[in-house]
Amino acid sequence: MNDLTTTTTLATTYAMYLLELTKLKGVRESAETLVAAGSDLPTLVDLMNLPDEVSREDVLRLLESVLSDARAEVPNPLEARRIVARHYARQIVAGALSPYEGARKIWWELWTDCRELKELTAFAGLASEYEDDTSETHRAEYERDIVREARALCNDAERGISPITGAEESI
Repeated sequence: MNDLTTTTTLATTYAMYLLELTKLKGVRESAETLVAAGSDLPTLVDLMNLPDEVSREDVLRLLESVLSDARAEVPNPLEARRIVARHYARQIVAGALSPYEGARKIWWELWTDCRELKELTAFAGLASEYEDDTSETHRAEYERDIVREARALCNDAERGISPITGAEESI
């Protein structure tokens, strides 16, 4: 497993836990996956072995420590939403989430309470149109558009393009 994959997985795990989109079980599973793939970060073992009664704050602190050990930045809440959106976009492109299901998750879990993330607006619109239009032809078009938007979100992230300003960022 390369460093980028490790840091992406860790940042996504942190973001999903921060935004309360996953529970302790999901954090443990991510840590187990990274260890099984060969990651040698010692703090991952601590994540895997957290007791059930651990506080949310303690889990977040340990996740921040793991990110630090991996030399990755701890995302703020806005960036956490972007990270999760990119995670869902990758799942849409890979076929792990249906286009509608992925767009709906982006819409309801990320965009509804944080509309300044303009790059997510298309997902909300397309998922809404999909729900309102029962025509199979139109739904297929919405799905294609959702996949196109998901690819664009993934590609911008890979190139270090800010989804808000369109300018290059250092990643």
